[in-house]
Amino acid sequence: MIDTLSRREFLKTGLAATAAVVVGSKFARADNHLLFEKTSIRSLELSNRAIRSSTWSGVGDQKGYVTDRALEFYGELAKGEIGLILTGYQYVMTNGQGLPYMLGNYDDTQAEGLKKLTDTVHREGGKIAAQLVHCLARANPKLFFREGDELKKGLRFPS
Repeated sequence: MIDTLSRREFLKTGLAATAAVVVGSKFARADNHLLFEKTSIRSLELSNRAIRSSTWSGVGDQKGYVTDRALEFYGELAKGEIGLILTGYQYVMTNGQGLPYMLGNYDDTQAEGLKKLTDTVHREGGKIAAQLVHCLARANPKLFFREGDELKKGLRFPS
């Protein structure tokens, strides 16, 4: 019989990453375990070649600020010994949010929470990087919360 892991235990394993990529020129095979060797991306040293992909995690508040849930979520990923954690995408303008509860990175007042997030991951021995985005035509107007955030009709983006 296979044991079932709790959500918390699953996150600790590092398997919660939606996708992992292998960093470096060699492909990891089961017999030589290259995936678990230390590596680096330029000057960024990583404990292994597993990278948590940048996916939506829905752990911010309605205005994109870091929450306790975000600190717990990314802290648990770091405990899972993933070489590098890429955050779920962080919108850089208030009219660039595509999904609810995305983390934002559009205002100086968010810096304190983002620093706490980074410190949480570093405290567990992890490395973290942010993916910054503006969802452009895929932004969800129902999530806009500042006056003037409406997208202009007829605005076209290059394809």
